[in-house]
Amino acid sequence: MVTLTLDVGNTRIKAALFEQGHLLREAKWPVLSLDDLWQWLHPHVPQACLMASSGKLHDTLADGLRARLRFYHLTTQLPLPIAIHYDTPHTLGADRIAGSVGAYYCAGRQSVLKVDCGTCVTYDLVTAGGVFEGGAIAPGLHMRTRAMHAHTARLPEVSVPDVAHLVGKSTTTALQSGTLNGWQLEILGFVNRFRQDYNIQTVVVTGGDAHLFPAVAVSVIKQPVLVHLGMQHILQHLIDINHPTT
Repeated sequence: MVTLTLDVGNTRIKAALFEQGHLLREAKWPVLSLDDLWQWLHPHVPQACLMASSGKLHDTLADGLRARLRFYHLTTQLPLPIAIHYDTPHTLGADRIAGSVGAYYCAGRQSVLKVDCGTCVTYDLVTAGGVFEGGAIAPGLHMRTRAMHAHTARLPEVSVPDVAHLVGKSTTTALQSGTLNGWQLEILGFVNRFRQDYNIQTVVVTGGDAHLFPAVAVSVIKQPVLVHLGMQHILQHLIDINHPTT
């Protein structure tokens, strides 16, 4: 079966095409029409689609897909392959749900910590029994540099290097040290706490700053398309429930 996953964010729409659960290709657009999507899909014709929307649901695109194939919109109201134990499930972002499902399967359905190094750093715990317990949200790298610039009178907004010496010799390098080293040390602290308190032995990392993830004392799996992989597992779960002979 050919399937499609769509991740609709505030600034970009990301798509991934799968065949028999294997990723064929992916793409992203600032805006996307149904015609452009169908042209990108050619010659493949997906039979099912799952859309996640962290921003406003793309109604026109959703309506067009709903008329052509089995269409699902990802929310916590759907039957999922993991249980959600979260006090406010209605506030849980679709990307956190999908990423956590993807991490759980990447870890062989064992307990796992998913870390998304994006605009924010999100830490999400899934137990070996397939239960999403929640996690933590902290400022991302670039949010930190912007905040220090915006909330002071004279500190500049600096770029974030791949490596920053601990001892900065100028205001710029001191800011870079505090930003990058502080971010990495915070991640180390979180991973160590999850390892000690929840016996986590695997961390699955994704997001734009995943290449800066520090060395930790557990197994690390880096997966740049984690959200799409999770969405594919959710979509297959829905298909198995609703169309068990497909």
